[in-house]
Amino acid sequence: MNDKFERRQQTTGYDKGYKWLHWLMAVLVILMFMATFGFEQAKTEADKIEMLMGHSTIGSVAFILFLTLFSKRFIFKSPRPKHNLDVVTNMAARVGHSSLYVLLFYVPVTGFLVARAHELPVFWLGQVNISELSEYSEVHFDMIRNLHELGVKALMVLVVIHIGAAAFHGLAKKDGVFGAMWLGKKA
Repeated sequence: MNDKFERRQQTTGYDKGYKWLHWLMAVLVILMFMATFGFEQAKTEADKIEMLMGHSTIGSVAFILFLTLFSKRFIFKSPRPKHNLDVVTNMAARVGHSSLYVLLFYVPVTGFLVARAHELPVFWLGQVNISELSEYSEVHFDMIRNLHELGVKALMVLVVIHIGAAAFHGLAKKDGVFGAMWLGKKA
């Protein structure tokens, strides 16, 4: 146990696996946010089915990446950098990251439940019709969709705060926090 603590103390940045998972998930989550506008633009049933297929596939890939990152962080306990932050900043980072983890789990799970309850066919990876797994109920669908949308809105707020905090650390404080997750050699 002391060995893991010492490795964390000596690490100045996350390993490449952490970094790639983080940035790939960031791109996919932002794509998913943009999909909300695509759903509004879809007028025909065929357009909606195509949007649902892309949305469910990207969401599934993001969820798999999240589970990989979660495992790396909490099960395999990969080394992470230790930053000298004040108590309030450290607590805010912990709460923010924990909230992100919860929502990165909650949103895809509720998304899957919405897909199951959808009246239109939702083809995962263009092959598996998720909506055939249960019978359509408008009340059930609306309730789950509202829970999913609430989670998406909360995730959007947290992502904006996360980006703002990263920019503050990278541009204003220049304390190495942003550089620890940046893919380039120098941040």
